[in-house]
Amino acid sequence: FVLFDGEEEPAGCVEFEQCGLRGSKADAARHASTTHRFVLLDYIAEKHGLLFPREGTSSEELWAMLRTAAADVGTGALFPDAVGGGVIDDHSPFLDRGVRAIDIIDFEYPHADTLQDTVDKVSERSLDAVGETVYRLITRLRRER
Repeated sequence: FVLFDGEEEPAGCVEFEQCGLRGSKADAARHASTTHRFVLLDYIAEKHGLLFPREGTSSEELWAMLRTAAADVGTGALFPDAVGGGVIDDHSPFLDRGVRAIDIIDFEYPHADTLQDTVDKVSERSLDAVGETVYRLITRLRRER
């Protein structure tokens, strides 16, 4: 489990891919060789209309395993068999180093990267549903090793 800082590029930077993702780039450089899978949780607890199509660059194999885990815990409707857009995010440095990674991200979250992205927007129910799904996935992955 890791929390990243430095996702956004600093003031004055004009190229996100060069200046952004500082925390995840550093972590991937140090730990990608020992990281078997990577799951990024990004905007996962919205109160209204939560839905997670597969982010376009995410590992198809790992996403399929996530969908199986979701079906097992009764949250399958949150993870449709659909693909959303691809984004450069904190999972990208791991993908670049050959780690199977997924980005669980709510593309429709209206408060993303704004000052309105506050704790009152968080749904305990949504957070629990995603948490139970990811817990089931991790449990299954640990058994594989």
